[in-house]
Amino acid sequence: KAYERNEVAPNKPSEEEYQRRLRESYTGGFVKEPEKGLWENIVYLDFRALYPSIIITHNVSPDTLNLEGCKNYDIAPQVGHKFCKDIPGFIPSLLGHLLEERQKIKTKMKETQDPIEKILLDYRQKAIKLLANSFYGYYGYAKARWYCKECAESVTAWGRKYIELVWKELEEKFGFKVLYIDTDGLYATIPGGESEEIKKKALEFVKYINSKLPGLLELEYEGFYKRGFFVTKKRYAVIDEEGKVITRGLEIVRRDWSEIAKETQARVLETILKHGDVEEAVRIVKEVIQKLANYEIPPEKLAIYEQITRPLHEYKAIGPHVAVAKKLAAKGVKIKPGMVIGYIVLRGDGPISNRAILAEEYDPKKHKYDAEYYIENQVLPAVLRILEGFGYRKEDLRYQKTRQVGLTSWLNIKKSMATVKFKYKGEEKEVDISKIKKVWRVGKMISFTYDEGGGKTGRGAVSEKDAPKELLQMLEKQKK
Repeated sequence: KAYERNEVAPNKPSEEEYQRRLRESYTGGFVKEPEKGLWENIVYLDFRALYPSIIITHNVSPDTLNLEGCKNYDIAPQVGHKFCKDIPGFIPSLLGHLLEERQKIKTKMKETQDPIEKILLDYRQKAIKLLANSFYGYYGYAKARWYCKECAESVTAWGRKYIELVWKELEEKFGFKVLYIDTDGLYATIPGGESEEIKKKALEFVKYINSKLPGLLELEYEGFYKRGFFVTKKRYAVIDEEGKVITRGLEIVRRDWSEIAKETQARVLETILKHGDVEEAVRIVKEVIQKLANYEIPPEKLAIYEQITRPLHEYKAIGPHVAVAKKLAAKGVKIKPGMVIGYIVLRGDGPISNRAILAEEYDPKKHKYDAEYYIENQVLPAVLRILEGFGYRKEDLRYQKTRQVGLTSWLNIKKSMATVKFKYKGEEKEVDISKIKKVWRVGKMISFTYDEGGGKTGRGAVSEKDAPKELLQMLEKQKK
């Protein structure tokens, strides 16, 4: 493409230049610390091809950067780099051509009736999408011919500007609460709102914000989730209306997690997301820990699998799988790189490597597994990835006597998930649900007391039909 445009491709960097580039850094995409706890009726909105759209819309290219004699230019927020709009940049032009080609392929996909052709076209459009999304990364790649740190940091600066604009407008003008943001997308809800109302308002917002965004920038309504929770950045889980669970950063899919750890985490996830019951999830964990302590877990759920990645003599640190492999080798078994060794850790003294045996050799009549090892190193780490987002610590899950996560203590974790609006002596009031202390029913009204601050207790009442479901849940729990 450079040849077609009569462009001279820049040289590859020298080793000295490459090392200099490696020392350069810039700020990436914006990630908002999540609102912890369990949330309901969540929408997910994200930008369609955010970084490629920014590159094209603002003509971000090394050949348009700070161009002398330029009359029209866009200035990147925060970093201040100028990109000329008088001439089309080489990279934005190339990227625009790719996106046009992808759109043509997607149109063909809709028109064709041939299932094989549809699959092939889908592969092509996905390949182009992957290539288009790599352009921003190429600007920051130290060995790239068209390396441009100013371009890369301008793209992310515009990205931060647009996602923060969406956040501000969504909360201030449409009444949403943004729960989590990561680079080009966000999760949000309307505290106490009904699902259909939230969907409708989200679609209205998308139409509204797209009318304000420049060029190719476009926000999309990506999905609705009936429930979800957010633990920390990059760690969350949501469930859609069909019951499909989507997790990020919580998965324990590697072979070196035992089946009992994977199974317990899956049960905890399902209990919280499908039933909204954190207390039951905790009960499940305690039950599993108790069964482990009582040696009631079958050996097939205890096996841990790890791969031999090099010849045994090259290992300096001897892990359990290597120790077991060496025992097998001593018996004449040929051990090669790529082999997967399954082992179970036995009760006893000394290093774990000395107490690991081949999973197939474990006999419940002869052997006792190390219950403490499986509790501390398998089950608890797997479930704490989730439950620490609800205020639980390791010691809370290990012992029977733990605090209950229910009523106000649980809702405190959820922060301002819901509020109660009511009139008191003719004055409109709104109280965060986490401040409510006691709830009771009087006819068709729900009465309550709440913490006003400064040691004062306030009173309020709301009709049952206007009461948020969190208040009704508190009422039911107090009955019990």
